[in-house]
Amino acid sequence: MDLINDNNNDFTPDNKPQILPVMFTDYPDVIGVPELAKMLGGISEKLARRLMREKIEHLEIGREYKTTKEDVITYIYKNKQGGNQNGNT
Repeated sequence: MDLINDNNNDFTPDNKPQILPVMFTDYPDVIGVPELAKMLGGISEKLARRLMREKIEHLEIGREYKTTKEDVITYIYKNKQGGNQNGNT
């Protein structure tokens, strides 16, 4: 079963536990900007930092941004159609 590309567009607490164990198993539970850049297909760290600041739930610790694997998966799943609900990318 392809949990990311199925026809169900709803990312709910009910299906989130099914997805979490199978995505990004090589990454720690808490990640920084360099890991996020790699997880999102090798984008630049500048773009990864901007996404983390503006689109992905995160913590700012000093000058560093940290987020969880779960928040990255949530971001990916909600934006898999090429944009979010209000039309912004």
